[in-house]
Amino acid sequence: MEEYILEMRNITKAFLGNKVLDDVTFQLLRGEVHALVGANGAGKSTLMKIMNGIYDGYSGEIMINGETVQFKNPHDANGKGIVMVHQELDLAENLDVSTNIFLGREILGNRKFLDRKSMYKKAQKLLDELNFPINAHDVIESLPLSKRQLVMIARCVSMDADIIIFDEPTSSLSSVEVQELFHVIRNLNKRGVSIVYISHFLEEIFQIADHVTVLRNGQKILTEIVSNCNIENVVEWMIGHKQKVSEKRDESNAGSEVILSVRELNHATAVTKNISFDLHQGEVLGITGVVGSGRSELVRMIVGADARASGEISVGGKVVNIKAPSDAVALKIGYLPEDRKEEGLILERSIEDNLVLAVLSDYTKNGFILFDKVYELAAKMIGRMHVKCHAPTQRVADLSGGNQQKIAIGKWLCSESRIIILDQPTRGVDVGAKEEIYQIIKELSSQKVAIILISDEIEEILNLSDRIKIIVKGEFKEELDNRKYNYVKADLLAKMVSTDESA
Repeated sequence: MEEYILEMRNITKAFLGNKVLDDVTFQLLRGEVHALVGANGAGKSTLMKIMNGIYDGYSGEIMINGETVQFKNPHDANGKGIVMVHQELDLAENLDVSTNIFLGREILGNRKFLDRKSMYKKAQKLLDELNFPINAHDVIESLPLSKRQLVMIARCVSMDADIIIFDEPTSSLSSVEVQELFHVIRNLNKRGVSIVYISHFLEEIFQIADHVTVLRNGQKILTEIVSNCNIENVVEWMIGHKQKVSEKRDESNAGSEVILSVRELNHATAVTKNISFDLHQGEVLGITGVVGSGRSELVRMIVGADARASGEISVGGKVVNIKAPSDAVALKIGYLPEDRKEEGLILERSIEDNLVLAVLSDYTKNGFILFDKVYELAAKMIGRMHVKCHAPTQRVADLSGGNQQKIAIGKWLCSESRIIILDQPTRGVDVGAKEEIYQIIKELSSQKVAIILISDEIEEILNLSDRIKIIVKGEFKEELDNRKYNYVKADLLAKMVSTDESA
């Protein structure tokens, strides 16, 4: 007889009268990896936050080892051996790695003072055992997003939990780091730890999971053994119909006019070196490279988010001095950052507030905001982006990750930018939302908007880009013309990027 370490029976949960989980039952075997998938807004994170004690006010029953439990907060869940690696990184950025790993469980000396030496030693030992290339003394704010994600994972592993929930754990990891994480998960399994694994990267499920449960519109569709299904099956269960195959662009919209020109751009901290390129009107320029290659630092220099040591930027043939993102906005340059939570959105404000940020001056009169017009703009953009929400007045923090991403992109559609820089625009979104974002990129290109597209996904770069630049250790090493060669082969580009990773 199968032994369930966890059972969630008939869970129903609503926010503001909107039912987000409807009679969902979820069962987790001891020592298994159980994938939980669904489109954005399907209820995955909500179900797991109920399991972890973050949300209450639900109906149904939770059982741990056959015992009915009810959690008032995450501390209660931790006490029953449940921890969660959140999609939103929950770290104290001004503190070091070791302090974050033991946050709330600090090691005290004889006089009840922090025993920092022991904390550093134990934290470093754990990081080394996990094969995470991180120094326990490093301050969190000095680390890139991928290493912060690894610190979160290390914190949860350090708690000796019986159940660990991973919510989109690989969204900012390199391919090497993903495999290291899988190695960690397999070792946890050997120790009898049960894993709930949430991911939009469906190919990962077939590498790591034993079972998969699919949610759609707050309801459980089915649970299946992973070896009995394939990606096409899972996608169809998620969206309710067969997936439309993502198609390459039929033709290029790139014109001859150079709308953005960069010459000999050098980052203030030498992350990127001597970067030069032109971006044409209506062109989609794809930039790809491994995590840490300098791809994000490059575009952050262009929009004034990072300081540059030297170099020249021209917009529309005129040399410009972009010292801050506000200067870029004034020049009709939109920027979707890699970390939408920290830099792309104001989570505690409403959808309409976020959408109007870049064009607020157009919606004021005599110093007062024209709220009716703002609401009208937001409602229009919500419809265009197919955002799943209650109303334009809803807090962005209450949206699913994929719908937050749509709002972050929608802000720049409202501004009618001539140049839009998209850094990982489909990270953390489901297959249906991806296709919607792809269509928006194609539409913008057809409207002569110039786009810089940064992505880890090879097919995404291939299907959308006119030209492709590969960045290695802060320098452009290759340029592939995706038009001249009638689209570069995916395996060729993947090989180039993987070669760069080992460089």
